[in-house]
Amino acid sequence: MGETPREIELKLAFDPAQARALRDRGIRRLGAEPGGATHLAATYFDTGSQALRKRGLSLRVRREGNRHIQTLKAEDGAGAGLFDRAEWEWEVAGSSPDLDRLADTPFAKLVHGQRLRDEL
Repeated sequence: MGETPREIELKLAFDPAQARALRDRGIRRLGAEPGGATHLAATYFDTGSQALRKRGLSLRVRREGNRHIQTLKAEDGAGAGLFDRAEWEWEVAGSSPDLDRLADTPFAKLVHGQRLRDEL
């Protein structure tokens, strides 16, 4: 399977009114140049008994323009807004998850059975 892909995310919260004060202190946007707004639509999938959530997993399909991106995240815990978790992403054909994509993850056995597939 190779190395597990990781997502490391740091969430910061501040009052929007303080944004100017942050800029005045030299704290600027990290990453890409400022751009326009992007509309994303995400649908999360689980069973009625929350079988995925109980295992620390989240499965979603997000629409980005004409593309659909499926993401599986495995929670490793969080503290003070810092997240470090395993994450797999695939482009899929539509708004429903493609569970066959999970075959290359440690959670392949979880979705192998038809029952879970039917319940999602």
